[in-house]
Amino acid sequence: MVHDWLDDCTRDGSNNERCIALKVVRELFGCTSVILSLFMIFLIWLYKKYLFFTQRLLLSLSIASLFDVMPYIIGPVKSKVGCQIQGYFMTYFDWVCLAWVCVITLNMFRLIKEDTSYESQERLFHLVVWFLPLIIAGVPFRYEDGYGRSGPWCWITSEHKALGFLIWYAPALMIVVVLTIMLIYLRIYTKQQNLNYLGYNPEQERARSRKWKEVRLLFLYPLVYIVLAVIPLIARRCKHVSIFL
Repeated sequence: MVHDWLDDCTRDGSNNERCIALKVVRELFGCTSVILSLFMIFLIWLYKKYLFFTQRLLLSLSIASLFDVMPYIIGPVKSKVGCQIQGYFMTYFDWVCLAWVCVITLNMFRLIKEDTSYESQERLFHLVVWFLPLIIAGVPFRYEDGYGRSGPWCWITSEHKALGFLIWYAPALMIVVVLTIMLIYLRIYTKQQNLNYLGYNPEQERARSRKWKEVRLLFLYPLVYIVLAVIPLIARRCKHVSIFL
């Protein structure tokens, strides 16, 4: 059995160079995400963008992201119960963030293809996105020491590797792949639409301009999430598969 160097990170004050480097990356990632989330929330509040459906989706994602990265900054809680609670909320907000990215992408898909949105289903989205992850994140509590110290943070322990893949890694990777395909398709589709468009009505042209401006903004968030999600996804996966050895 190959020794997992991340086991050393479960000990506070570990001098393992790779462990220290991982902690630095974790804290840097967390601080950057907090700053960006707070900045986005401030802009939406300042310019009252929350009056628009798409901006409310972005606001929800920013709030969820703000809480999601807190464990990366705070670090693992020393008490067993505190660590389990931290691991639970880490899983919960991971799923909430991913769910909001899916909603944003689906809404963008409908906005581009059908020129309408899912605003009428907004309450349903909130119900599903905020409450379904509560159940998913609670599954590890069915197992003894399901949550606990896992490398330099609190999450699903190495004794339950299959559970970690089932609850997060496998579905998250599949969803990220699907989102990536959708974004590539939408990018190709919008480019083709722009090439084929022969507009002459001033009102239609202004409406079209507003629509594509909104779409360009929406494109950015799933793309940024996919890129940033790779860092913690791979980092925590190292606890179960030693990819650096």
